[in-house]
Amino acid sequence: MEEDGCPPDEISYNVIIRGFSITRMNQGHSSGDNRNMSASSFRDIEDALASFNHMLHTKPLPCIIQFNKLLSAIVKMGQYYDAVISLSRQMELAGLSPDIYTLSILINCFSHLQRVDLAFSVFSKIIKLGLQPDVVTFTTLINGLCKVGKFAQAVEFFDNFEASGCQPTVYTYNTIMNGLCKIGETTAAAGLFKKMEGAGCQPNVVTYTVLIDAFVKISGAYVSFMADGVSLYSRSNV
Repeated sequence: MEEDGCPPDEISYNVIIRGFSITRMNQGHSSGDNRNMSASSFRDIEDALASFNHMLHTKPLPCIIQFNKLLSAIVKMGQYYDAVISLSRQMELAGLSPDIYTLSILINCFSHLQRVDLAFSVFSKIIKLGLQPDVVTFTTLINGLCKVGKFAQAVEFFDNFEASGCQPTVYTYNTIMNGLCKIGETTAAAGLFKKMEGAGCQPNVVTYTVLIDAFVKISGAYVSFMADGVSLYSRSNV
């Protein structure tokens, strides 16, 4: 199916998952899957789906942490975001309540699929459940907004994120600075760069690459500013 250029959707994955469920039950597997839940521990997506169904039909059910590890492993395979969304729904139907990590994984999947509206619906669920979103959750949402060209909303969300008391990471700063540079807001990006350093967050290679790419197209003053930055970066050996 994939080789013919027809990517599977959520309905396809539901059919596959049900098929694995029947196969596993017929094979008489009785205990939880004890393998290390990392992307490299599965041969392919089919192996991961089989492990999921093995876990889903184990009595008692494994804890949510084990399911989160499996979902995270599938996300790291890339491209199977619809499958992860489908699996999370089956987990809830089986009586497993999602935690902050489950919901953050879903936000990541919806962001990759450029369904930022659904990503923010999950974020609203996090708040409604009284869970505490972390910097990864916020950064994923900011990145999702930038992916669909909603840079102004990304900046606004970043400001709200900072106001909540959550400390941005270098990846958060890089994401929002890249978004600002894409819409020509290089002055704002430069200001954010200085704010980042003032907050004690060390820039990295990506930070300077993003800013240099934007600043080489404008005045010499900015080029000089970035040249100084590169010099500082080189001396810091980061």
